[in-house]
Amino acid sequence: MFEKVIFEEFRNSNNNLTYLTYLYDSNQFDELCQYLSVLDNNQKNFDDILVYNILCLLKDNQFEQINFIIEIFDQKEFDKLNTKFLLDFLKNNIIDINYNLSELGLIDKYIALISETIIVNVDEINNILELEIYLKSNTIDLYQINYLFKNRVINKSQYLSMLKMLKVKPKELIMYEEMQNNINYNKKLEILESYIPLLQLDLYDASRLINDQFSEMRITSRNLNYINGLMLLSLYENSSFLENLLILLNDVPNGVIENNDIALALKNYLVKNFDNKNYVDNDEYINSPMMKFLFLNRNINFKENDNLKVTDTDTISVNPVYLASLAENLNLIDSYIYYVNLSEKFYSINEFDLYFLNNYIIDNEYLKNELIKLAFRAHLINL
Repeated sequence: MFEKVIFEEFRNSNNNLTYLTYLYDSNQFDELCQYLSVLDNNQKNFDDILVYNILCLLKDNQFEQINFIIEIFDQKEFDKLNTKFLLDFLKNNIIDINYNLSELGLIDKYIALISETIIVNVDEINNILELEIYLKSNTIDLYQINYLFKNRVINKSQYLSMLKMLKVKPKELIMYEEMQNNINYNKKLEILESYIPLLQLDLYDASRLINDQFSEMRITSRNLNYINGLMLLSLYENSSFLENLLILLNDVPNGVIENNDIALALKNYLVKNFDNKNYVDNDEYINSPMMKFLFLNRNINFKENDNLKVTDTDTISVNPVYLASLAENLNLIDSYIYYVNLSEKFYSINEFDLYFLNNYIIDNEYLKNELIKLAFRAHLINL
């Protein structure tokens, strides 16, 4: 569909350059050159057109044509190509200078990809092309694959394929395959919960990875026995899990969840019940910032014993004064930015951070949901 829009509607040369850049970054050179060939002069009126023309000539091994073009270039025009390798590559000269990949232009990166002899230091990987260059001379580890998935360099299908390349089958792949082999949603949730403490993949990215396995699921009270799994599924913003989970928790009768401490505490939070007689097992939730926040917010009670004394917290990550100022001035934009930045360090969030965030939150559905997801992540990382 995207390509149909491009071919039929993109008359602006900058839009065409954007699409060519996408094809280049994703290592789709057949598509790139095919697309370039159908553009008229107005549609390809952008600065890098010579670079893309030479890329396609290189792909088709039209080296004589490239030499002819270079011969009629003056130095200023040649400099626009931003290439260190091209002349030596055309002459079959040995290129033994070790450059960082980030130093290279479009032509040189492509030459590094197709050359059997050129080795570059891959100091960063921002797209599939750079990943392919890296894999030519390097092996890849799980943490690197997770990083690429987290930063959207690779999609889910590519992520799973790369996991299968590893010598030792990682927990992420084992979990995904076990879940895929089951059609019962509660069984899937049970498998998910058993792997949450074992995953190296970021919690949000784990939610992204497995969300499609629950795309047809309608959450019911029977699923609340796997509340940790439901919380993880709710982290992915491109799903309706959080909204559906909050509706269910809000409406479910207390008697149905009387033995489910987390669900009961969350329900009390949502309905603003501050006068409850529910007590939870301190030992089970002593490391959960979310449950301790719900205690501070009077949505649940801890049994009094000495265990609570070993969880003293000396520091907080949020700035209560700044939060109060944002709330007082109804500053939504800066509040959004603050929450986004805070979500990147969820692993250090404690119950007092959550308490201050809740106390000074602007009445906005997006911010409320972000606070809930932050509490979910802080809880799940401590399982």
